Amino acid sequence: MSDTLKSLKSNRQFATLLRNVVRSIKLPNAKRGQFFESRPAFFTDVDSAVAKIKARRGDIELKGKVDSFLKDSIPAHFDQVDPILYLSRHIATPNFEALHFIEIAKEYDLPIVIGQDSGGKFVAMNPLKKCLGKLSVVVGMTRYQDEIIENFTVIDFNQCEGKNLGDIKTKRGKSLVELHNNLLREIYPSLVTIGEEEGWIDEHHRNNLIKQYEHILALNSYYGVVFEAFPPSETKFFNEIFAPAYLNVKKVLGVNPLVVELLSDTEDSDRDWNNYPSVIYPFLKNEI
Repeated sequence: MSDTLKSLKSNRQFATLLRNVVRSIKLPNAKRGQFFESRPAFFTDVDSAVAKIKARRGDIELKGKVDSFLKDSIPAHFDQVDPILYLSRHIATPNFEALHFIEIAKEYDLPIVIGQDSGGKFVAMNPLKKCLGKLSVVVGMTRYQDEIIENFTVIDFNQCEGKNLGDIKTKRGKSLVELHNNLLREIYPSLVTIGEEEGWIDEHHRNNLIKQYEHILALNSYYGVVFEAFPPSETKFFNEIFAPAYLNVKKVLGVNPLVVELLSDTEDSDRDWNNYPSVIYPFLKNEI
C-alpha cells in the first residue's frame, strides 16, 4: 500500500513549481472559447489556497454574499467549523485520481470531502461514467514498467444505460454507488467524508451546468477549496462551462473561487488516472 501511495507523489515537486510560476498571472480578458489556453490563471496553488480559505472564514461580509447567492442552501458537509478540501465526482471511488487528491489533502489537517451525485444519469459513452461500471485494476508491472491491467465489469451496460447512478445494481444485485463507496472505505476507513449531493444538485440547476458550477464555485469561495483536473480532452467543457461560471462568481462575490489544479499536464500523461490500485483487488474479487 505504501509503495502505491508514494508513487502518486512522483511528480508533485514539478507540479508545485509549475503552479508557483503562474501564481501571479492575471485572469485573461479572453473571448468566450479561448480560456483553456490560459487555464493556469484560474488555479491557485494548494498552499496559497489553504491560507486564503482560512483567512476568508473571518470575513463575515463574504459569508453573507455567498449565503445570499446560494439562498442559504449550504450542504452539511461544507458547513463545518473548518473549511474543507473538496473533490466533486460522479461517485466517490478510490481510483488513482481520488487517491492522489487525498494524499495531497491530508497534509493540511482540514476535513477531506469527496462529493458525489447519485442522481446523475449513467451514459456509457461518457468515459468517466463507463469506468464506474468497468473497473480497470493495475495488478502488476511489466519489465518495461508498463501497467498490467485486469478489468472487472460489474454491471450490465445495456440494462443500466440512462438510469440514475443511485438506482443501478451490480451483477450481484448490490448498489453500484455503495460498491464504490465501500472500496474507498477499504483504503481510508475514516479519513474521507463522502458527501451525497443529489438533493442539493436537484435544487441548484441540475439541468444548467453553468449555473450549477456557479453554485459549486461559490461554495468554494468561502466554505472550501475545490480540486479540479482539466486535461486537453475537456477543453470544450472548460471554455463553455467552467470558465464562464468562475468569472461570473468572481464578479458577484468580488473574490476568486479557490480552485487547485489536481493534475498538471505532465502528471495527466503519466497514467490513466481512472484506473485503480491493486490494493482493492481482493475486495473487488469478492464483489463480482
